[in-house]
Amino acid sequence: MIQQIKYTSHILDVFKHAIPVDDDYTMIPLCKVHASNAVVLEALTSWRNEHVKVYPTQFTATYASTKNWVENILIPNNNRILFLVLDRYGNLSGHIGLANCMSLEKSLEIDNVLKIDKGAKGLFSQVIQTLMSWGTKELAAKSFFLRVFQENKNAIKFYQKNGFEIVQKIPLKKTINGGMTLYEEILDKETKSDKYFIRMESK
Repeated sequence: MIQQIKYTSHILDVFKHAIPVDDDYTMIPLCKVHASNAVVLEALTSWRNEHVKVYPTQFTATYASTKNWVENILIPNNNRILFLVLDRYGNLSGHIGLANCMSLEKSLEIDNVLKIDKGAKGLFSQVIQTLMSWGTKELAAKSFFLRVFQENKNAIKFYQKNGFEIVQKIPLKKTINGGMTLYEEILDKETKSDKYFIRMESK
């Protein structure tokens, strides 16, 4: 199902998969057609760079790297889907994604949560609930979880407000390779942690 949605190549067909959030906002899946949409690619690139510190993989994104990510990494991956959040005029207001979509346990990860429309109070509380409802109905999800850096206190409070609870503290090791910084989960007890993920699950 996810692949069928993501390989949509006409914008009119994209809106057949639109998910209403409320009277003013809608979610649409990021699809193949968006790989040729300069406005979307430029926005994704700019947002990624502005908020790079919230990602475990940190680098300076370019238009070309974002286009490559959409075309060759996100779209072909059956395990992931990203939704763009649009206001009633079609303006981009942020994005939110699901990973682990093919999980046999049907435990889906909410990721790539980014709100750009700062004036829309409570918007992403509705977006998260809408996404979980869609995931439960369309992907038969049984539970949802997310991971956030420990120092991101505002995000943790936001997720707690929206029905998530802290279940695990995950140690991470920092690796720098050229212009990329990567934080990866530590699997042994001897390695010293550089940072922590907080895993949260929906109640």
